[in-house]
Amino acid sequence: MPLYAVGNGGASSPTDINQYMNLLTGVSTDQPVTVSQRIRAQLSGASAGTGGYVGQTSGPPTSGTFNTGDFTADSAGGLWVCTAAGSPGTWGAVGLVPINVQTLGANAASVTYNGLPGGFRHLFIICNAQSTDTASSLQNVNMGLSTMTGNWMGSATWFQSNGGGVQTADGSGVTTPPVFKIPAAGGSSASNMGGGVMWMPNYTSSTGTKMFHCDSMAYSGNGSTITWQTTRRSGWIWRQASLAGLNLTLTPSAGSFAAGSFLGLYGSN
Repeated sequence: MPLYAVGNGGASSPTDINQYMNLLTGVSTDQPVTVSQRIRAQLSGASAGTGGYVGQTSGPPTSGTFNTGDFTADSAGGLWVCTAAGSPGTWGAVGLVPINVQTLGANAASVTYNGLPGGFRHLFIICNAQSTDTASSLQNVNMGLSTMTGNWMGSATWFQSNGGGVQTADGSGVTTPPVFKIPAAGGSSASNMGGGVMWMPNYTSSTGTKMFHCDSMAYSGNGSTITWQTTRRSGWIWRQASLAGLNLTLTPSAGSFAAGSFLGLYGSN
């Protein structure tokens, strides 16, 4: 729509006030603001205005015409900015954008993320969890692909446990490499949580090997008897197509993610 110029002067004209109302509410009070009605601002001498609008579903806009600098907040709480004008233009995420964030209301044997969005460049998983396994003190959280046909994983680990450093290599052909350590009910109180952060750079690339990196910490026990372990792990996914989904499981498999565990999937550019 043409950029509306607010008149100069100490008092707003009725036309200006009417235009404000139209931009904020649409033609009538029950009509939401559309892309064409979004509020825009332009500095003196600028060739085009910058505008923002709300009501976008999760992810960047997929329709409409936008200028560089336009921005939106989506239904998942993510912020997006247009980096190249067009229809709908090129969009980048501002900071970490939540894709699937949950605090479990009940025990869960696994957590699956299907339909990973393609609007991001980098992927993050944040885990703060406990296992229900009563026979173990610490458990691995393992990451697998929702589609493994023709793909495989490999990983290597450096970790420090109670002051001792150990290096291990899983090698290639691993289908579900561990990414986090979490405490289990067998050696922990209900308040003990563990986990960490996993990040996968450039996961939407359609060529080349995907890489992932993890930092994790967990401890079990009470009082003076405590077992703790910090873990740093890196690995690769031999898959040239962009990823369709990820799933998280536990080993030993006797346990589940306990109710109250937090697992968040985020994207960024």
